[in-house]
Amino acid sequence: MRGCHRSARCQRGSSIAELGASFYAFCFCVLIPTINVLGFAVSISYCYFYSTVIADRVAQSMSLKRAQRILAESEAEIEINPLARLLKIAPAKGGFSLQTRGTGSDESPRYMVRTPFALKPAIELSGIPIINEIPVIGKETSLTFDKSRDMEHESL
Repeated sequence: MRGCHRSARCQRGSSIAELGASFYAFCFCVLIPTINVLGFAVSISYCYFYSTVIADRVAQSMSLKRAQRILAESEAEIEINPLARLLKIAPAKGGFSLQTRGTGSDESPRYMVRTPFALKPAIELSGIPIINEIPVIGKETSLTFDKSRDMEHESL
């Protein structure tokens, strides 16, 4: 019989006892932060795409009043969007905003659309003391896009 002798301790199976602790350490230090960072990357792409769509919609509006209504509708739309809920994306507390630029005689009128988003981590780690202060991994992160578009219809 090979392996353990009476006088020497059996070395087989000694690493199995450490598997549980190392698995939890792996999950908290590597796996969960990686999932949160990848979720953040997907969220950035979604927010960029959505802010571009909002800016294009606003640029096509016939009046400033209609442009502001489109902006308010877009803010409400993202709150009920299933993909945004899955990615844990919401409009930031300040909300979406709209400004007009270049209304002088030598400049073409433009809309400046500001879309701030609040991105929560994919896996909540707010109960863990040190990790809950790290943005993207354990803490909500803010992301703002500023898009500028020429007005397609110049009646204000």
